[in-house]
Amino acid sequence: MPDLEPRVRAVEVHIEHIRDDIAEIKSGLKDVRQDQKYLSQDLKGLSNELNSKFNQLLWAGVGATAFLLGVMGKGFKWY
Repeated sequence: MPDLEPRVRAVEVHIEHIRDDIAEIKSGLKDVRQDQKYLSQDLKGLSNELNSKFNQLLWAGVGATAFLLGVMGKGFKWY
């Protein structure tokens, strides 16, 4: 079995490369999870801001409608 040792060494080298690749993947996953956590917080803040803006727009529309009805009522002599 004189040719067994070089083949074992080649397998060991491949396993070492696989371990390095797995370490890189784990590191990348940690980065993705951290980015996801920060993105989730940013999205929550954006959602709250959009809800606030929507409420402001809704109440502005209600106010404008009430004003318009008042002007129409005065113009048509409803009161």
